[in-house]
Amino acid sequence: MPKWDARFQQLVEYKQQNGDTLVPQTYPPDPGFGKWVMRQRCEYSQQQRGLKNCMTDYKMTKLNSIGFYWVSPRSNVATKRKRAPNDDSTDDDEHVDRDVFY
Repeated sequence: MPKWDARFQQLVEYKQQNGDTLVPQTYPPDPGFGKWVMRQRCEYSQQQRGLKNCMTDYKMTKLNSIGFYWVSPRSNVATKRKRAPNDDSTDDDEHVDRDVFY
């Protein structure tokens, strides 16, 4: 099995266990796995901006098939966050589902 497909299968298993594809960049059981997931997001972002990248239709189709988050809602660096109107919640991860990402 090619390396990319092996990592993809690992992501499928992660989602089955955790319910999402939000692998931490510093995933303690396998730091390389967290970096691989981040790399997929970076490659996608570069593709969307018309820059050189390694993202293929095959990879995008596979990742989309499992509901891959192309932009991690945990990212505060690359993503500007804007609270929904009338939202008086605190800025912590438990309220991330009410955030609007743009």
